Amino acid sequence: LNLNLIPYFCGENINVNVTNEFLTTVLEDTYFTGVKSQQEGVLIAAWCRISLLSSDTISHSVSMKIFNLSAIKSVVTIEDCEEPFVDFIKALNKQVSAQNQVFRLKELCEICFGNIDKWISNYLTPSTLDSQVLYLFTKISLLFYYCAPLLYQKSKSICLLNRLVTVLLLPTEVLMGKPLSPNILHAIEKTWHLFMKGIFKLDHVSDPYIDRTLKDLIIRYVPHFSTSNTPIMNILDSAEITTYTLEKITNSFLLHSARSSEENTFKALKTIQSILQVSFDLPRIQNITRKVLSGVFEVIIFNSQKSAALDLVKF
Repeated sequence: LNLNLIPYFCGENINVNVTNEFLTTVLEDTYFTGVKSQQEGVLIAAWCRISLLSSDTISHSVSMKIFNLSAIKSVVTIEDCEEPFVDFIKALNKQVSAQNQVFRLKELCEICFGNIDKWISNYLTPSTLDSQVLYLFTKISLLFYYCAPLLYQKSKSICLLNRLVTVLLLPTEVLMGKPLSPNILHAIEKTWHLFMKGIFKLDHVSDPYIDRTLKDLIIRYVPHFSTSNTPIMNILDSAEITTYTLEKITNSFLLHSARSSEENTFKALKTIQSILQVSFDLPRIQNITRKVLSGVFEVIIFNSQKSAALDLVKF
């Protein structure tokens, strides 16, 4: 087998099924030896692309052989596993938690995931099946949840986390207030809490970029999410993230100084009411109330959504 074919058949524009067949052939070839480190990186990146795009395509045996390549094996050990991609990022997370080889782990993440932003836009279209978009966002949200500290480098203005956030979550269209296609919005709504929890592991207090990213994930999406089944319900298990989120909602949609549209103010009030409806823990209810009450009173005094605000107070 000519190893010089690796860059071509593992290219981002090659059909994922073709790449998978090539990967299977290469890794299961008895005579497959002597691959260079750069070629290893190409094979690993191709495996990641296949894993993100299809749950059925790549075989378990191929995944285990990918994990046995020196670029991965020298940094992290992965035993036999049921869900190779998810178990891989969980293994990376364990290494981070143990503060082991963080610099090398970041290098490995760049090898594995560094090209995602170059090909993923082809699948972020209205014509892509809802199930495929959701699968893609689910896997990448888990990557953020487990490995956000490995994706981010404060010293680099365009690091891996920044690139993925820009293409997946906060593209120019979102920042300009333009609507996303329904399939993408649905996928983000289902996975938003995982992205939030992952990014929140970073230092939002002293890092303006992280703080701005978290804020944008809240204020750019809350008006578009369902008010009755908001994904904010999935972050209520963290008092710190809940507090942060409610502060941003209050400051952006309830306070008179925010000059929020009536529609967005109404949605914010209904979202808070839905959160309270599923909150049975007294300290949690008290925390929610403390964070939003001043904003609710300002709506009652200054905003035409007074009745919705009064409904919330009565609740």
